[in-house]
Amino acid sequence: MKLFEKTIKILFLFLFSQSIIYACSTCINNVEPTQSTNALSLSILSLLGFTSFVLGGILSFIFIIRSRIKKLKSKILNN
Repeated sequence: MKLFEKTIKILFLFLFSQSIIYACSTCINNVEPTQSTNALSLSILSLLGFTSFVLGGILSFIFIIRSRIKKLKSKILNN
């Protein structure tokens, strides 16, 4: 029950504090892009790309290990 109450409090906090929270100029997408907003956009995209690359490598490693384990299990059970 306490988790539900905390969740409701956090939800109301976010709902009523939206006028306080403002997005940066990259998220708002200004009419006139400046050099700093272009640099910020590029840095956000590069960080997203790097994070995706690393997480993709981790996931592919997990799938490769899983397939190797299945092959080894089938070899052991067939012998």
